[in-house]
Amino acid sequence: MIVPDVNNDPRYLQCFINTRAEIVVPILRDGAPIAEIDIDSDQLNAFGPTDKEFLEWVADDLRSIL
Repeated sequence: MIVPDVNNDPRYLQCFINTRAEIVVPILRDGAPIAEIDIDSDQLNAFGPTDKEFLEWVADDLRSIL
């Protein structure tokens, strides 16, 4: 999930006052979440499709070692 502006997303739970954008990618095993990659940015619209694709690849790699 990419959140381009956390101030406009009612689901966002603020952890850091400077966070403006966030990307979250679940790490799944057998279709169930076992962990997540969660990255915040102090810039609006900081994440895009390339970031999502890369982090999904990392999540898939992590699934096999967690």
